[in-house]
Amino acid sequence: MQASIKCKNYVLKTTEILMELMPHECSLFILKTIEARGNEVQKVGILNLTKHLLTHVNHLFELEQQNLLISGMKNFADGILALANHYSMMAQYPNFLNMVRTLVQTILALATSGFLVLEGGESLIDFLLQLSSLKWSPQYNVVVKKFKNADSIAREMEGLCERNLTIVSTTISALDKVMFPYLLERFVESQNAQLGSLACKCTADVAVRIIEETESKNI
Repeated sequence: MQASIKCKNYVLKTTEILMELMPHECSLFILKTIEARGNEVQKVGILNLTKHLLTHVNHLFELEQQNLLISGMKNFADGILALANHYSMMAQYPNFLNMVRTLVQTILALATSGFLVLEGGESLIDFLLQLSSLKWSPQYNVVVKKFKNADSIAREMEGLCERNLTIVSTTISALDKVMFPYLLERFVESQNAQLGSLACKCTADVAVRIIEETESKNI
């Protein structure tokens, strides 16, 4: 286990150095790997790598590379939501669940880096909203009967996505222009009670922070 962790750290550090030397090439490698066909373990690896780079050297991503990264993550997230059986896959395959969990964490890294203000960023916010309401999915009753761990997975995804959305809506003021109109629209048009409730809560959090910041500037 220690050798595995040490090897992982070496890989992350080496990629960080390569990013400093060849940012464009590294960005293209990440994008191609995300979009390429592969198993869930490979996807978890590239997502962890992306999350590390966003956390440590996000300033090396130029605007073009930021747009490419958002585009790639958007397509990846849309692909997961488009799978008719994505919920049953999470219940059946631990690696698939781990991939989705890592993607959620990577979206938070994108948010804290300020990349979600770019075109397509709101779709990643919607991805979190959708995963927060798995228990209201049409598939839920069927899946929960087939897989004993389905309910615990739904609860985990709901909690994970709600925590990440709360962090984004309460702490990252740079995303106000993305979060405030978009979340309000999702709340108004939502036919899902859980999704609408979370969108309303996050909209309120963003609105409170905007009011507080406005009042502090006027003092």
